[in-house]
Amino acid sequence: MKLKIPKVGSKGVRLGIPEFIFVLFTIGIVLVLYYFVYLRLFDIRLDVNDADVSRHAYTLANVILSSDKLIYNDGSQSYRDILDAKKLDDVKNNQQLLFDHLGYPASSTEVTIKDLDTGNEWIFSSKLLSSTINSQQDSQAVAVTLPAAIRVSENDLHTAQMTLKLTEYPLT
Repeated sequence: MKLKIPKVGSKGVRLGIPEFIFVLFTIGIVLVLYYFVYLRLFDIRLDVNDADVSRHAYTLANVILSSDKLIYNDGSQSYRDILDAKKLDDVKNNQQLLFDHLGYPASSTEVTIKDLDTGNEWIFSSKLLSSTINSQQDSQAVAVTLPAAIRVSENDLHTAQMTLKLTEYPLT
């Protein structure tokens, strides 16, 4: 029996030009897949969260514009979007009347109602409804402006606008 003597020469993997191009192409495909799967999926999640905050702001603004605490009621009928100046003054003095059962968890709300005819403003704000927030840096804020009217007296109706700023904080 004869022993085989190993050949002395180059050791290791030797890549030629086709193999090198194939390795670069494979790395490129992996990076493109990573970009589309991970980074694009992350962007979609952020867009969905932004849409949620915007939807919450519009819902809350519409609830406020139809709240019995603010709207004009003649005894037989309530008028949505027509705010009563006396009720606005009452809520300005005691803001908890409006925000007792109104709002979203881990959020704060600021409502500004401006009489466009006289320039009078009523500003209401709620405190943060949850103290278990992660960070104020991660908060998302959306401002919504809707038209309204203010009934000052029986024969006096002013145009107004309501701006609601909703800030939502991530829960821990």
